[in-house]
Amino acid sequence: MNLKQTGTDSVLSFLSHAGMKVDEIEFRNQVIGHPNYPSILCFSDALTFFGILHSTLRLEKKFVLELPPEFIALIQVDGDSKLCSVKRTDKIFQIENEKLSEETFKKVFEEVVLIIEEDKATTKGAGLNWSIKRISTLLIAIVSIYLLAIGSYSASAYILIVTSSIGLILAIETFRQTIGKSGIVSSLCKISITSDCSSVVKSQKWKVFEILPFSDLAIVFFTAQLILLFYSLETPITTLISYYRAFIWLSIPISTLSIYYQWKVEKKWCTLCLSIIIILYIQTYVFYSLSRSLSFYISIYQFLAFSLVNVLILFTWIEVKKHILASLNTEKKLRRKIKQSRSIKLFDYALKSNERAPVPITEKSIIYKSSKSKHRLTIVTSPFCGHCYQVHKDINKVYELVKEDLDIHIIFNNDINSRQSDIARYFHQFFHKNGFEVFHDEYLRFMSLKKSELDKKLIEITRSSKDYTSDDILIEQRDFCLEQDIFFTPTLIIDGHPFPTEFDRDDLMFFLLELCEGESTPEYAIDNEIRNTTF
Repeated sequence: MNLKQTGTDSVLSFLSHAGMKVDEIEFRNQVIGHPNYPSILCFSDALTFFGILHSTLRLEKKFVLELPPEFIALIQVDGDSKLCSVKRTDKIFQIENEKLSEETFKKVFEEVVLIIEEDKATTKGAGLNWSIKRISTLLIAIVSIYLLAIGSYSASAYILIVTSSIGLILAIETFRQTIGKSGIVSSLCKISITSDCSSVVKSQKWKVFEILPFSDLAIVFFTAQLILLFYSLETPITTLISYYRAFIWLSIPISTLSIYYQWKVEKKWCTLCLSIIIILYIQTYVFYSLSRSLSFYISIYQFLAFSLVNVLILFTWIEVKKHILASLNTEKKLRRKIKQSRSIKLFDYALKSNERAPVPITEKSIIYKSSKSKHRLTIVTSPFCGHCYQVHKDINKVYELVKEDLDIHIIFNNDINSRQSDIARYFHQFFHKNGFEVFHDEYLRFMSLKKSELDKKLIEITRSSKDYTSDDILIEQRDFCLEQDIFFTPTLIIDGHPFPTEFDRDDLMFFLLELCEGESTPEYAIDNEIRNTTF
C-alpha cells in the first residue's frame, strides 16, 4: 500500500471528518511530546486531553465486520506498523485511496483498534475557540449590515459604523493575543521581523498597560459606539457625536502613548494595535469635520443614559474576561495534570540520574523524621527568599498527607556572619523547643510578614538569638552548599538527589505524593495489555 498520511494525520483527519474540532498544533505537540511516542497511549492521552470519548481494544480478525463504519486501526504497511483511518462499507475497507477486500484487510490488520465516539458536546479546545471566534465576528457583521441597511445616515455616520465594527474585531483579536490565542487576522502580526503583537500586548514594562490594557479599552469603546449607533436610529447622529467628542479626543494622547511604548520601550510593533489607532484617527477626523459644520446639543438625560451604557458595557466585559481567564486557567491545570501523570517515570529516572549529595544531618538539624519514612526531602532555604514561600506552603500540604512516609529536612544557606544567621539560630532554637509542625507554621508566618511587622520581628529575633549552639551545623550546611554549587534558594533535594532541572518546581507536591504512594501510573480508558503498543 502506498499511504501518505502519518498516524497523527490519520487521527486528525478522522476527527475533522466527524466534525470534532481540536487545535491541530496542540494535538501534534501532545502526541509527539509524549514519553511513550510512538504508541497507542500517546494518542489516547491526546484525545483525553481534548475531552474526546474513545476506547482502545484488541479485536480478533474474524470480528472485523463488527467494526463501525469509521474507525482507526493499527495496520501493517511495508513491514512497519502504522495507525490508519479506515472506512468500512459492508465488506470493503478503505484506507486513504486504497480499497481492500475483507480477506486482504485481515492480512494487514494487527488486531488493535482505536474507536472514537462522536460526542461533540465533550470536544474541547479549538472547537470551542473556533465557534466563539466566528460567532462573535458574524454577530458584529450582522449588526453592522443591519445598521447600514435600515439607517438613514450621512456618509460620516456610515464611516463610523464601518470603522467601529472593524475596530471591535481588531480589539477582540488583540485581546486574544494577550491570552496566547491566535485569531482570524493574526497574520497581521507577522508582516515583518519587527512586528510581534504577542510580545507587545503581554509586556509589563509599564504598569499602566497592566492595569488598563489597550485591548480592553478598545473593546469597551467600540462596543459602546455600535450599541449607541442603534440608539441614533431614533435620535439625530449629532447627539451621539456630542457625547463622544470628548472620548475621541482623549484617544489621541492614549494612542500616542501606545505608539511611543512600542517604538521606544518594547522596540516591537503590534500591527493590530496600530490598526486600531489608525481607525481612531479616522474617527477623530470625522468628528472634527462634523464639529466644524454642525451644531451639537445633548441633554442631561441623554448624557446620563449614554454614560450608563458605557459603564454597563465596562462591567459586563470585566465579568466576561474573568470567565474567559478562569476557563483558560482550568485548561492549563488540566494540561499540567495530564503532563504530570505521564511524566512520573521520567521524573524518577531523571532524579536518580543526578549524583547523590552527602547532605549533612546531625542531632541539631531541623528535621522531621518518621519511623516508616520511604523518602527524604531536603529544602535549602533562606528567610528572605521570596520564591521559598510557595515551596514551604506545599510542604505543609505534603506533610499533612504523607507525613508517615516522608522525612523533611530544612537547611539554611546563610553566611554565619550575616544578619540572616541570627534568624537561622532563632528558628533552630524554636524547632528544638516546639517541634517541626509548630516550627514550620511559624516559619511560614515569618516569611509572610509585612515590612512594618517584619522590622519588629527582626529586632525581637536579634535580641533573643544569643544561643550559638547551632553554629556548628549552620557552618556545615553553608560549606555543603558551597561544595555543591548551591547559590540559589529554594534548592530541593530528594533522597540526596538534586531536584531535576528538566521539571517544574511547582509540581513538587505531585511528584512527592506519587513517590510516597508508589503509584506512578494513572488509570486510562484503554486496555492495559495494549496501552504501550508501539509502531
